[in-house]
Amino acid sequence: MSAVFFMVMTIVLFIAYFNYKKVDAENKAKGGKSAILLAAIIFLFLTFSQMVVIIDAGEVGVQVLFGKVQKRTLKAGINVINPFVNIIKYPTRIQEYTMSSVSREGRKSGNDSIHVRTLDGLDVAIDMTVWWYIDQNKVNKIYEKIAKSMDELENKIIRPAVRTVVRDTAAHYKMEALYTAKRTKF
Repeated sequence: MSAVFFMVMTIVLFIAYFNYKKVDAENKAKGGKSAILLAAIIFLFLTFSQMVVIIDAGEVGVQVLFGKVQKRTLKAGINVINPFVNIIKYPTRIQEYTMSSVSREGRKSGNDSIHVRTLDGLDVAIDMTVWWYIDQNKVNKIYEKIAKSMDELENKIIRPAVRTVVRDTAAHYKMEALYTAKRTKF
């Protein structure tokens, strides 16, 4: 909403500049008129700056206008936008999500390993790292239907999905298979 403020201030300052009256013969008011013009130009620049956004390489921007997701996704580079739109940036680079028993590793502190039950009924803790990325052609749908931030996406989708798949898959293997040559197949 700062765009509205900048637009209004620009209009007010230009009106004040063009309606400014000469006060006296000594031209004392000339400095005041110049200050109004300078302020108007600054606010005009600020207004136009609200209409441009830079998206970094490896990111895309989702445009949200008054709660509605716009169809056009912003690609890397300089983009001209509606000044009222809100931009949410999502990285399209490969992301890493680690679940580990080592407290310094991974997103969650403490023991975050995946506890599974094997085919032979034993409980095993598995450390795992998953690499994933967002398809830039589907980022609008992800924002609209799944998650409004990367943290929310990781907590609602990535972490639970990985833990479920690992638990379901481990149930088909005996414990020694998880630590021997069959580990790759697992």
